[in-house]
Amino acid sequence: AVSAILIAVVTLGPPAYQGGPAYSPTVRPAPLTPPGYVTSGQVPRFYVQVTTHGKPGQNPSEAVVHATATGAVLAVVPPLAGRTVNRVTAAANGRTFVLAEEPWTAAGRAGTAPSALAILNLTAAGRVLGTGALPYTAAGDASLRALALSADGTRLAFASQPATSRNEPALTNVTVLKLAGGASKTWSATGDLTGTVSWTADGKKLAFSWQSGHSLSVRLLDLTSPGGSLLGHSRVAVSLTQAARSGGALITFAPVSLITPDGATVVCAAQLVQAGAKA
Repeated sequence: AVSAILIAVVTLGPPAYQGGPAYSPTVRPAPLTPPGYVTSGQVPRFYVQVTTHGKPGQNPSEAVVHATATGAVLAVVPPLAGRTVNRVTAAANGRTFVLAEEPWTAAGRAGTAPSALAILNLTAAGRVLGTGALPYTAAGDASLRALALSADGTRLAFASQPATSRNEPALTNVTVLKLAGGASKTWSATGDLTGTVSWTADGKKLAFSWQSGHSLSVRLLDLTSPGGSLLGHSRVAVSLTQAARSGGALITFAPVSLITPDGATVVCAAQLVQAGAKA
């Protein structure tokens, strides 16, 4: 039984001083309402939600564009033919999105078409400016595990995992794709990338949650490296372990983590499990 969701914040150290004047936020104070946050520039004007009509798992999903301030539906974007939308990520401008789509047939997620990535651009008013497939191909049995656009919207990082037999260890690939031109680099390792991936604002590091056996950690991948070994070109930023609490309660970390844009802090989710609760 999970009684609470906790947030663990780990400071990695201050970012290196780059010279120039001290940083000062440019956003204006705002009332604690959705319209106020949008007006101040603290949150984007639009968001995209993955929505299913009917019972989930029995119908394909589509992308729905909403106005953040009101929640109003501005556009509905169906998946590419023979696919279903299962993930979405946004650039910092709040108008560039990438959708991850998996094969779909009348029998559910049993199609043989490869997984796909589609870009979605919005106008300043939230209308769909255009959509289109990105130059990414994968075997029909490969699954996309996580994806994230860089802050400037020019590169996409995503994790994929080819299907393996029950006795084979999982192989995880992390790919960074340039949206213009399609150039890419890939890093690979045996193990599971779970949860999320996230960028630093300078686009030089990618944080991801990594599980190998019973070990869970948050690692930082050096994106300036040429590709190759995922573990060889990354380092452990935080090791996550279970921690006993008073009264027998237990904190167990969930495989969800985000790095702050300045690269100084990692935020991790955790669950508080009560003593004597059934698994």
